[in-house]
Amino acid sequence: QNQENNTYNSRNRKRVETFYDVQLDSSSSFKATISGTLGEGTSNNYFFTESLNEEAQQVNDSKRRTTNNSDNEAFSSNLIYRKKFKKQGHTLSAQVRQDYKLQESDGFLLALNNFYQGNGNITRTDTIDQEKINRNKDNSISAKLSYTHPLSKKTYLEFNYGFLNSKRLADRRTLEKADPNSNKYDVE
Repeated sequence: QNQENNTYNSRNRKRVETFYDVQLDSSSSFKATISGTLGEGTSNNYFFTESLNEEAQQVNDSKRRTTNNSDNEAFSSNLIYRKKFKKQGHTLSAQVRQDYKLQESDGFLLALNNFYQGNGNITRTDTIDQEKINRNKDNSISAKLSYTHPLSKKTYLEFNYGFLNSKRLADRRTLEKADPNSNKYDVE
C-alpha cells in the first residue's frame, strides 16, 4: 500500500482577561473576573492511498481532499462576594459564574475512489462530494452560596447551596449535491 498526504492548518486566537478586586470594608470583599476569546481556523488536507496486489497491480486508489473553516468565540464572567462576620470563624461567600461558547465550522469533503480489475481497467468509481456544517452553542450559569460556622477552635461546619443551569445546542449537517454539475449543496 502506498500513501501520500499533505496538510495545512492555520489558527488565529485573540484573548482578553480582566479582573477587579476591591476590599469593600474591613470585613467584606468583591472580585469580578471577565474573559473573552475570539478565534478562527483553516485547514486543507489532501490524501492519496493506493493498494496493490501480490503482483504489484492496482486493486484500488483513493484521492481525498478536505477543507474546513471555523470560527469560535467564548465569554465568561465570575463574581465572588466574601464576608467575615464579627464572631470569629463565621463567614459567608457567594459566587456567580456565567460561561458562553459558540463554535461554527463549514467544510467540504471530495473523495474519488477507483477500483481495478487484474488487467488495470477501472471496474467501479465512487465519488463523495459533501459539505459539512457544524454549529455548537453552550451557555451556562451557576451560583454557589457558602456559610461557615465554627463548632470548636479547629472544627467548622460548612453549609453549601449550589445551582447550575446549562443549555447546549448542536446542529450538525452533511449536505450533498442534488445535481452533480451544480455548485449547490442542498440534499441532507
